[in-house]
This record gives sequence, structure tokens and C-alpha cells, in this order.
Amino acid sequence: MREARFWKPEGDRVRCHLCPHSCGIAPLRRGICGVRENRDGKLYSMNYGKVSSANVDPVEKKPLFHFYPGSRVFSIGSLGCTFRCLHCQNYTISMASLGEFGTRDMTPQEVVDIALEHRCQGIAFTYNEPTIWHEFAYDACKLAKERGLYTAYVSNGYIQEEPLREISRYLDAMNIDIKGFTQEFYKGVCRAPLRPVLDATVLAHSLGIHLELTYLIIPGKNDSEKEVREFASWCYDLDPRVPIHFSRFHPDYKMTDAPPTPLSTMEMAKRIGQEEGLKFVYLGNVRIPHGEDTYCPKCGSLLIRRDGFTVASMEPRDGRCPRCGEDLYMVQADSRVAQRGRPPGDALNVRDMLDRLSEGHDVSGWWPATSEWEVMVGAILVQQTTWESVERVLDALKERGAMDVEAMAFMPLEELQEIVRPAGFYRQKASRIQGLARYIVREHASDPRRLLEGDVEERRKELLAQPGIGEETADAILLFAGRRPKFIAAAYVRRLLDRLDILTSDDYREVQRFMESELPRDAELYMRLYA
Repeated sequence: MREARFWKPEGDRVRCHLCPHSCGIAPLRRGICGVRENRDGKLYSMNYGKVSSANVDPVEKKPLFHFYPGSRVFSIGSLGCTFRCLHCQNYTISMASLGEFGTRDMTPQEVVDIALEHRCQGIAFTYNEPTIWHEFAYDACKLAKERGLYTAYVSNGYIQEEPLREISRYLDAMNIDIKGFTQEFYKGVCRAPLRPVLDATVLAHSLGIHLELTYLIIPGKNDSEKEVREFASWCYDLDPRVPIHFSRFHPDYKMTDAPPTPLSTMEMAKRIGQEEGLKFVYLGNVRIPHGEDTYCPKCGSLLIRRDGFTVASMEPRDGRCPRCGEDLYMVQADSRVAQRGRPPGDALNVRDMLDRLSEGHDVSGWWPATSEWEVMVGAILVQQTTWESVERVLDALKERGAMDVEAMAFMPLEELQEIVRPAGFYRQKASRIQGLARYIVREHASDPRRLLEGDVEERRKELLAQPGIGEETADAILLFAGRRPKFIAAAYVRRLLDRLDILTSDDYREVQRFMESELPRDAELYMRLYA
């Protein structure tokens, strides 16, 4: 038992703020999850260190196909869940109350030691919903990173923003199970709303957590072409590189009357995913030739051949296709989160970090642009997508002669949406770009430079007042379009500072002030470090 995080007192009740249920819990009662209890006006995690299941698994079993493929992961679970899914395949632990199912007590240090003893490369919190033992997972993940292990969640994605942001410092990967794509399905089958799951998925991606999604196809419940296509379209808007695992249903728990998913339905889902532009679509829990193999989306080369949960052959190097260099959205041992834990005391300072980054990277001309307006458009487009996708949109705008403030201000919105589509979230981004264009036409005589001149903090406030422009986007516009010395404290900058023991903070402005105090107020320097 351990005092919980993320709660507030409300009279003799306590209000839990870990998951979106936000349970108001009376004295000596527990929330929907069954493991968080109000004792003497405080909320306690009753399952801290209570392990119901522990196994050494291939990471492909989670399933995580683009995250340390071929590695071994120490997998642990506890009891309870935030959902009450009628088809749950782990209902013996997810629906169990503490005391109904035998558990073993473990400390976070024991979890890490066992993982290392069994030559695992990481730790996965799985089997039941990991978010409900947040306190234990947080402590174990932090220790795991210190020992160079990766960390992963297999989750239903039902978590509030603050706890997800907290654990994201030490959480490398998530497979989120999106169980259907209608509110009716979620309410009827899972006993929870859909929207918080989608919001948490977008947030996890924006925080730099490696993301893969699973969609279990249940005949007669969530298997219509319309619903599958809407899900695939949403995934494309999120990031077309995120691997999608369509999984075959087998009858279980309270849904034994539904048949297994027909193979034709599985193949339909893969076809729709590919039609919607998803780069990596897999078919799980079923034997379909090449259904779980990885192909390069650019040159078509077979890169990873899988036999069940076993990697039979693997070609990628550093997350890229060895033949054409395509980015595979893949983390490997020599890739971006490998060995992120650092020995105590091995800290760098900001100038050391800048020197070391400069030695290995030529970033001259990193943000190519021919005008201030092009930078503004690019800063909006690059939100939650790759620069490669942004370049395609910018090139298309130039080809149509539309890289102009007035052209975008008065272009039919539907036409702009179609041009913006490759950058994802095209409806929102097109609306934001057009809104900014119309503002500049109306308030600054169609001249973007007027929005960048004068007091930098006043210009920053003006940008932040525009719909869809947050702190990072506003500072990117000021820095790269206006050459104003505003340091961009992006999420990966904050993670880098944390990993190098320079500064631990999730507060954007705090990190920005710190960096601006450590470095000269030099726009060119800020651009180089950001790049």
C-alpha cells in the first residue's frame, strides 16, 4: 500500500484524478479500478508492488513490432482495470479484486534486477491495465532507465493528462488498444467513453513516446467498413507511420456468442488501412501469409520476416531501410532511445551538450524557406508529423502558386484541406493556417513581417492568441521567421536535458528561461541548437 498521486480531498470523499473516470470515493471505498481506496481522507494505491503475472516475453507479443524488434522484455501485471470489457481475455486478473487472486510482492528494484538477471532489454507493464498502478510503475520505470532498460506500457489509453506527462519522462513505448471507433461501442462494451482514449493517444505521441495501436475486430460490433475506415483515417491524421495491429477476435469472457473474426474481414481491414495511407498495417492473432512481416513503404523491400512472435530475419539498421534509407518509425538498439539511462554524476552542461551535438550534425539551412509566411505555414504543419510530410505540402502549395498570405486567406477551405492532407490533421491545420492568414490580411495589411516586428513578448502574445498556435509554434515562428531570440523548449529538448541530468522540468517556460539564461541571446545560436 502506498499513498496515491493525483487526487484531491472533497469533504469526507476524495476525488481521484488518475484516469478520466475521476471517481469520487467515499471513506473505505474504492474507485472503479478496484485498487485505489479512501482511508482517513487520503487516497491509497492498494496494489503497489502486487504482481499477479510475470513472464519473459518477446517484445513482439505486446505487440510492439517497431520497438527493439527481436528483444526480450520482462512483462509484469497486477489486478484491476478502468474498463469492464465484455470480451476481456485477461478477465481473471483485470476483473479480480485484491485478495481474490494470488499476488507476489515485488519492489521496483526487484523488478529491475529480475529483468537484468533474465537478460531482458526492457520491462513491460501489461496483462491488466498498467495506469492503475501508476505509483509503482513510475518508481520501477525510473529505476529501469538508470540501468539502461527500456520501458513499455500495454494500455487501454484511459489516463488523464497530468499523470501521462509525469510518467512520459521514463516511459519509452506504448501499445494502446483502441477497442472500437464509436462512442456506442465503448459505452456498451467497455463501459467508458472513447474520446479520452483518443486524446491520451495524441498526447502520448506528442510527448515522444513510441506508439503502436491495436484494434481488435469483433464481428457485428466494430467490424463495419465505415468504422474501420474512420479509424484508419484518424490514424493517418495522427501519424501515418504509427504501426497499426488489426487483431482477430476469439470468443471469451461474456462475449462467447460472437464468432471468430472471418479472414476476409481481417484482409478488408488491412486493405482499408493501406488505402488510407497507413505505412505499417499488421494482422495479428491469425495466420495470414506476410500478415506480420514488415515491408519498406517506399521501396517495398521485405525488411523483417516474423514467424509468430519470433523474428526470423531482420534487415533494418538504425530504424531505416538499408536499401533506400526510408525512416521506418523504428527504435533499435543503436537508435534513439537506446541506453537512455546514464550513470549518476555523468552530467553535461548546456555548452557541453551544444558542442557535442555540433560535432556530429551539420544543421546549416535546416529550415529552408523563401519567405516569413512559408516559415509560419511550416511551423503549423509540422505539429505532430514529420518534416518530410511538411515538405510535400509546401511543394504542392508552391506548384499551385498558393504560397501567399492572401491566396490562403481566400482559398476555399476544402481545397486547402486537400493540399494539407499529407501533413495529417489536415482539417485542423488548414483551418489554423487560413485563420492566421486572414488575421494578417486584416490586422497587418497582408504583410507577415509586421507581425514579427516590435516588442518580442507582445508579438508572442499576439501569436498565442491565434487558434491552434501554442508556445512551441509561436516561438518557432518568432525564431525562424523573425530571427527573434526566443528559445524553443520543445518536448524532446526537455527530455534531452532530463536524460543528461542538466534540468528536470516539464514546464515549457521554466526550461525556456533556463536555456536563455545559460546561453547568449543569439537567434542564430538558438536555431542551431534547436535543429
